[in-house]
Amino acid sequence: MQQRQPQRWFGVNYTVNLYRGCQHRCIYCDSRSQRYEIENFDSVLQYKENAIELMEQELIRKRYKRVVGTGSMGDPYTPAEETLRLTRGMLELLNKHRWPVHIMTKGDLLIRDLDLITEIAASWQPLVGVSCCWTITTLDEELAKIIEPNAPSPMQRMGALKKATVAGAFSGIMIAPVLPFLLDKPTKIVELVRTASDHGASYAIMYPSVTLRDRQRIYFYKQFGEHYPELVDRYRKTFGGREHVESPYSEILYKVFARACQERGMLYKMEEIAERISDREEQLRWV
Repeated sequence: MQQRQPQRWFGVNYTVNLYRGCQHRCIYCDSRSQRYEIENFDSVLQYKENAIELMEQELIRKRYKRVVGTGSMGDPYTPAEETLRLTRGMLELLNKHRWPVHIMTKGDLLIRDLDLITEIAASWQPLVGVSCCWTITTLDEELAKIIEPNAPSPMQRMGALKKATVAGAFSGIMIAPVLPFLLDKPTKIVELVRTASDHGASYAIMYPSVTLRDRQRIYFYKQFGEHYPELVDRYRKTFGGREHVESPYSEILYKVFARACQERGMLYKMEEIAERISDREEQLRWV
């Protein structure tokens, strides 16, 4: 397990990447860039067969039970998880030793593990034992098939969110990336927030931008160009070789997003969400 810095993403203290690579094949995925050194990101899924045994050794050595996060470099519910069951094994281990967990995914296979989600969440009441976040960039099913070809449909993800919430998880959505000139419409952002709220989401996070680095940019332009060649030309003219591409309407989008979250009583600032999830002093438990 890798320890994170104090400024934590979703209150996560330790990260676990059970898989390197991903089968969802989202055309914008930042993990294709050279900085992560993952070769054949879409075609080869890497994993350690003894990952759970190694993780248990790590847990035993830790003094405090703090939030374990998964899903930063590969989706814990990539399709191969159905047979490999590494994420299932991780949850069994965390449940056995009573550790809190944060899950970041585009998958709906989490539904299979609701029994463990329920047990972990109940063991930490009234604190957050399980937090789950689904990346959902659009509710347009046809568009989702283009930009996230092997991921479950947006509404399948919303359905998984609803079931996880009922099971006791602190659940929400990540609206990112927001592809400029395609997804950066206020009505689309509001629709995502309201739909997530209707399915039990307690929070939403939005970043109105996308990264376009080295080979990641090459792959994105190739795939994106098959459907939207005019937008690829517009990206090149507007953003040039920038690695961080932000919607020109980002300020307006964020204001609309924040207002929609406020209307539904949803958290929308990372520091507030992390505080709700994380291990404040009163949340610390001895191993």
